[in-house]
Amino acid sequence: KQSQLRPNPRLEYNAEEVPGHGTNGIDLGKGQNTLGIGQLFETGGKRRLRTEVARKEKTVTELEYETLALNIESETKRAFYEVLAAREGLKIAEETLNIARNLEDAARKRFEAGDIPQIEVFKAEVEAARSINDKTNAEAELLNAQKRLFTVMGEPEVQPREPVGALSKETPILDLDKLQ
Repeated sequence: KQSQLRPNPRLEYNAEEVPGHGTNGIDLGKGQNTLGIGQLFETGGKRRLRTEVARKEKTVTELEYETLALNIESETKRAFYEVLAAREGLKIAEETLNIARNLEDAARKRFEAGDIPQIEVFKAEVEAARSINDKTNAEAELLNAQKRLFTVMGEPEVQPREPVGALSKETPILDLDKLQ
């Protein structure tokens, strides 16, 4: 709207040879002051072009804003699904650890009964230790994903909470004609 208005007139003031302290005191009669009013007259369609440029700049700014909003929404969704995936990864790591511990206990009992050699017990212990390491890594991954989510949401000081949601087991079928 502002671009459609005519430019404001300008009030101009210029001072030259400002009096100063001379050898004989102050020379008040030598200063020159100029006061003027100026007005820009746009000719040759310049006003229309200036208005059109301003309108297009506004459109570009609006598009940049929409792009930024979509990027923030996309990053937030991505961070949310990373938390859900990390949570599922932790559940799997916990289940794997329980299985590894059960196998370790079974291997010990079978060794004590004389059914298997001691090397099998060592293998089961190594697998249990590997599962503990995997669970620790999954916990760290979940914590990092939660921190990233809350940072993207603009709440980095919030204590991580459990997001509500589930990863879909099915992949949606997208219709290319509807997307265009």
